[in-house]
Amino acid sequence: MTFYTVECSGDKNYEFVQTTPSTVWVVNHTLNKYPAVTVLDPSDNVVIADVTYINESTIQIDFSSAQTGKVILN
Repeated sequence: MTFYTVECSGDKNYEFVQTTPSTVWVVNHTLNKYPAVTVLDPSDNVVIADVTYINESTIQIDFSSAQTGKVILN
C-alpha cells in the first residue's frame, strides 16, 4: 500500500467591515479570484443579500435597508 502526503497552503481570504449603515457595500480585495461570500450582521448572524461580482477584485453587496456588519471572502 502506498501513502501520499499532500501539502496544501491555506486558501486566500479577506474580511471587510462596514461600520456606517449603507444599502450598498462595495468590497475591493486582492484575492484575484471570484471568492465565496458570507455576509454577517454585527452579531455574526448570516445575512441574505444580493451579491454582484464586478470583477475578480470587486464585489457589490445590495440590501433593501441600510446595514452594518462584515463580509468574509474566501
